[in-house]
Amino acid sequence: MTHLRLDVYDPLNQTYQGTIDQALTSEFVDEFNAPGYGSVTVPLFSTDASLLVKDAVVRVIYQDELRFAWFVETRERDLANSSGQMTLTASGRGLLAWLEDSVVYPLGGLADFLAPDRPFNWASGPGGGWRGSGNYQDALGVQWRNDSTARAKLPVRWKDPVAQWIWRTDPETVVQRGTVNWFYRDFTLTESKRIKFYASCDNQMDVFLDGQQIMSSSDFDAEAASFTQMARFTIRLGIGTHTLSARVKNDKPWQRYDVSVTAADDKVSVPNHGLANGTEVTVTDKSGANGLTKGDTYFVRAKTDDDFKLATSNSDGTIVNVTSNGKLDLRLKTDNTAGFILTGIQLDSDGKETDTVVVRTNTNWQVSSQEPYWRPAMILKVLAQEAATRGVYRLDQLTYGFDINAPTSGAWSTEVDLTLKVGSTLLTVLDDMVDLGNDFWLNPATLELDAWESRGTDVSSSVFLDTGQNLSRFSTTVERPLKTVALVRSKNGWLRTADNNLRDSNGWRETFLEYGNTASEDVARRNAQRVLRRTGKTQVIASGVEVVVTNGATPYVDFTVGDLVAIPSPSGQGLPGKARVLSIGLKEEGGGVSFQPELEVITSA
Repeated sequence: MTHLRLDVYDPLNQTYQGTIDQALTSEFVDEFNAPGYGSVTVPLFSTDASLLVKDAVVRVIYQDELRFAWFVETRERDLANSSGQMTLTASGRGLLAWLEDSVVYPLGGLADFLAPDRPFNWASGPGGGWRGSGNYQDALGVQWRNDSTARAKLPVRWKDPVAQWIWRTDPETVVQRGTVNWFYRDFTLTESKRIKFYASCDNQMDVFLDGQQIMSSSDFDAEAASFTQMARFTIRLGIGTHTLSARVKNDKPWQRYDVSVTAADDKVSVPNHGLANGTEVTVTDKSGANGLTKGDTYFVRAKTDDDFKLATSNSDGTIVNVTSNGKLDLRLKTDNTAGFILTGIQLDSDGKETDTVVVRTNTNWQVSSQEPYWRPAMILKVLAQEAATRGVYRLDQLTYGFDINAPTSGAWSTEVDLTLKVGSTLLTVLDDMVDLGNDFWLNPATLELDAWESRGTDVSSSVFLDTGQNLSRFSTTVERPLKTVALVRSKNGWLRTADNNLRDSNGWRETFLEYGNTASEDVARRNAQRVLRRTGKTQVIASGVEVVVTNGATPYVDFTVGDLVAIPSPSGQGLPGKARVLSIGLKEEGGGVSFQPELEVITSA
């Protein structure tokens, strides 16, 4: 059997309604990574017409198997056509277009600050299993009130002495400068609350709430130790689960050069130093200042805002008698652990702090030494699942044939760090994820959304579309390369990326790409190179193709969308080439079926 059969189901694609018996014409186009579309024309006052109601799902049966499904979006009535018939033509897109009914929401839901973008990076909230890409473990910590290091009792006026300084490794273990730790903690509110957050670090941090940056040590006074200072942020948060995240780096420690020390009173003049009594500092160099030794560590004593004295021990050590004026280079003796401390305190209706701590840093936080990442397909899955929870029409019918660990078949390799515009439709998101290297297909029977890094099979050794056998028409169009080099903006600045294999002999074709919330240059560069691989090559598209269905080259039986098949050389001479099937179109009219594929030429030999 070679004709098309159209079975009609309810708008949820669950309940059979009937079969179209009087189709005058019918067709469909099944597209690669796109919804595709279908249409059918029937007599206007027939039983068939009553089946084709708005949103009804039309399943296309070809070669006795379900191949495609579309839903009724438009119903066109023709009361007088050239054949003297009154007809109804129903048409619509494939079921992937269901994604157009949902949009991207802000991370964490609706809050009282505007978040125009939705991030998918290390600071994102729960969902999608993406955190499995990091080596997360419970944080180590010590309470603020029990810390005996240079941070003891710092920052001053800290609001929550029970909050802990937290790290990934034992604070006594020195880690290499430049080490970065990624922290997160989810917390759930059962009612809306106004919260004031405080945070400090040792010695560089960026803190995010529901994916939006709220505090940073970049605002600290560079002349004072980071852990002597506090960042603050106030917000009202709604009901639901929220995520706090922090990127903390072990960076250059507090140090001062050429500070004056006076023999008359033993005072070291360091305006706005921010250090507390008991803080350890090392004399890294000196000129004069007899009584102090280069390379030795001393303790801050008798401090004021702009000076202090140095002692040989913390509590009762003798203050060093400096016997000559001089200059010192001083450096904080730090524990080099890339740690931080945070607390969130509930405010009352008058904006005053209460005794209720909503969230604080402790060993319940998770920390990773490697930056977590997302898979593009997981972004779409998480957004679709959120939409289903919100009650978006039909999305609760979807299931998924992939997860963070594996695609529908094959393996994942693509990592992303990006933002999406809040309000974008999920159909637009699907296009974005395709640009980043993933392929998608929605099973018309089970409504399982499948994803791969490369959908399709190379069947070119067995499937030939040949002008001497089954091709009744074959024409190709050459599309010039669009762009071959990109100027890219990420959060950390500008970069240029290109592939010399794409360069035209007469020069580059430039474009601009923006990855505004991508902190990693490497991730931004990889994303840009994926786009260039698509836009930077000359494309040969065979769209004027008609095929006579023959044994060994039957659509959906011998090959399907995404597969590689053998084709004639586009130049008309030489060896056969390969082409990817971008779409399969079938049309039934007058009892016969014609087949029109669209092909992307991959290689001419």
